[in-house]
Amino acid sequence: MPKRDVSSGIIVYKPENRVLRVLLILLAGAAVALLPRIALTFYAFPSADDYCIVAETRDDGFWWMQVHSYLTWTGRYSAVLLESIFSQFDLISSYPWIALSTLLLQLAAIRMLVTSVAGKSLSSLQITAVAMFVAAVFIGGLPSIIEAFYWMPGAASYQWGIINYLAWLSLLIRRVNREEGDSRAWHDAAIVVLTIFLPGYNEVSAPIVFATIGAFILVDRSKRGRTDRLLVLLLGIIVLLTALCFAAPGNGNRSGGYPALASRHNLPFAVIETARQTARFILNFGSSPVLWAGALAVWWWGARVFAGRFNWLGRLSHVGAVLVCLVSVLYLTLFPLYWEYGEMNYTGEGRTYNVTYMVLCAMVLTVAGAIVRALAGPLSATGTTADVRRGWVELTVAGLLAGLLIALPSTRQTYETLQTAPAYVKEEQARARVLRRAPSEGVVFVDSITVRPAGLFWGDLEQDESHWINVCYAKYYRLQSVRPRL
Repeated sequence: MPKRDVSSGIIVYKPENRVLRVLLILLAGAAVALLPRIALTFYAFPSADDYCIVAETRDDGFWWMQVHSYLTWTGRYSAVLLESIFSQFDLISSYPWIALSTLLLQLAAIRMLVTSVAGKSLSSLQITAVAMFVAAVFIGGLPSIIEAFYWMPGAASYQWGIINYLAWLSLLIRRVNREEGDSRAWHDAAIVVLTIFLPGYNEVSAPIVFATIGAFILVDRSKRGRTDRLLVLLLGIIVLLTALCFAAPGNGNRSGGYPALASRHNLPFAVIETARQTARFILNFGSSPVLWAGALAVWWWGARVFAGRFNWLGRLSHVGAVLVCLVSVLYLTLFPLYWEYGEMNYTGEGRTYNVTYMVLCAMVLTVAGAIVRALAGPLSATGTTADVRRGWVELTVAGLLAGLLIALPSTRQTYETLQTAPAYVKEEQARARVLRRAPSEGVVFVDSITVRPAGLFWGDLEQDESHWINVCYAKYYRLQSVRPRL
C-alpha cells in the first residue's frame, strides 16, 4: 500500500510490502486447506487389501513377496517394494505415519518443483508460499483424496508414483537449465535412481513418463544443438522397465480373475469409451474455479520469473500443438481402464484418476499461460498510480484465491470428517482388540463399523465370510474366519 513521507508530502510506493501481504494471504489460505488434511492422517486406519499385503509379507518373507507378486499378481515392482517396507512395522500403529509421510512428501515434491521452475528469482519465503498454494490447489482438486493419502495400497501405487514423478521432473528441469560444463555426478545419479523406480508404480503413468522424457530430449537438443546422452540413457531405462512391468506374468493372472465381458479387451469399445471418458474427465475436473484462478495468478505474478521463457505461449499454433499432445496423453492414461475392465470400471474416479489429473493441470496451465501472455501489455503497466492500482488488485486476487481454497468441497469435507474421525478410530481399535484376543478356530463375530466418515473410511467386512476382505482380516489376525454380526 502507498506510504506518505511526512517531511516531503510525497507518496512512496513500496512493492515489497504488497508482495509480503500477498504471500501471507496465500499462506493463510493454504494453511486452512492443508492443516486439516494433515491432522486427518492421525486417524487413518487399515482396511481391506492392507491386511492381505502385510500378512503375506510377514508370513512368507520380504524378498519372496517381490518375486511372488511379480509372478502371480502385478508387475508394479516399486509399489510392491514400498508396501513390503511398510509391512515391516505394526500395521495399525504405523498406519497414520504412512499417511502422514505420503502427504508431507507430496508437499516436499511440489516445493521441489516450484524451486526448479523459479530458479534463483524467488526468495525462500516466496517459494514456500507459492508451493503451499500450489499444493493446496492440487491436493484439493484430486479426484480421490482418500485413496491418495489415507489408504496404503492407493498411496503406494499411485500417490508415491506422483511424488517420484514430480521429484524426477524437478531434477530434469535443473539439468536442462544447467550451464554448459556444470557437471554434478550426485545430481545425475539421483535422476537415474528415480528413473529406475518410476515405471514400477502403475501402468497409468507410462504415457506421462514417455511424453515427459521425449519432450526433454527435444527441448535440450534444440537448446544445445546435440543430444544429451544421459537423457537417451533414461529413455532406454524407461522403455526396458516399462516392458518388464507390462510383461509380468502376474498381470495376466490378475486379469483372469475379472468377469468375462464382451467389452473387455475389446478395441472398438475401449477406443470409443475412452474418448467419451476423456471429454467427461476434462469437463468434470477441469471446471474448478480455484484451479483456473490459481493457474492465471501463477502466470500473472510470475511474469518477471518467466521473462524470456515459455515464448511459445505467444504463438497460437504452438499452444494448440501442446494441447493436442496433452489431450492425447490424457486419453492414453484413461485407455487401460476401459481396455482391461470394459464396461465394468472398477477404479471409477479414484486413484488412477489422480494420476490423470496431473495432465489436466498441465492443460489448464498451458491455456492460462496463453491468456496471460496475450494480456501481458495491459497487466504490465508501470508507474506509481498503476503500481498502486495493481497492488489493490493483487491483494484482492490473493484474498479471492484464499477464499476459494477454503470453500473447496474437499476442504469442507475434511473439516466435517475431523469431527467424526475420533469415534471412527475408537470403533476400529475396539474391533482390533477383539480380533487379537479371539480364538483361532471357528467363526469370529465382530460389530460392524457404524461411524463411517467420508474421506477416511474405506471399507468394512462383508456378511459372506468367504469374501476376500474377510479372508484378508482372518489371515492377518491368524483366524479361521471373520464376519460382522447381523
